[in-house]
Amino acid sequence: MAAIAVLDCSIVLRWALKEGDGGSFDLEKVAAYGGVVPGIWHLEVANVLLLKVRHKKLPEKELDAVLADISKLKIAVDGRTDEFAWTMTLRLAEKHGLSAYDAAYLELALRRGLALATLDKELARAAIAERVMVLPA
Repeated sequence: MAAIAVLDCSIVLRWALKEGDGGSFDLEKVAAYGGVVPGIWHLEVANVLLLKVRHKKLPEKELDAVLADISKLKIAVDGRTDEFAWTMTLRLAEKHGLSAYDAAYLELALRRGLALATLDKELARAAIAERVMVLPA
């Protein structure tokens, strides 16, 4: 599958939870063409959804429907995320003041030569500094 972008958890969850649009980035294109995520992505999505349920921001009965919507997207998981955790990812996190989790998205975008789809302002700032295209623009 030829991915069109690296997808940050923030943009996928905004779409799946219908918390507003993702800006000019159309996740329906991802459903058609595909995106790629680092190996931590499923855990990050699960954690955010779990916190929303715990804090009563997402009814537990809606959790399966949200996960079903996310599963419709053609998302490939990068199998090499861990290989770069203690090298490039760590360096990017240090350089830009990111968490290692956020730096994993930036590392993947750099390594694959793809745009990064994110709503995270700090991650977007770091991506721009590294000359990675950020979506939505």
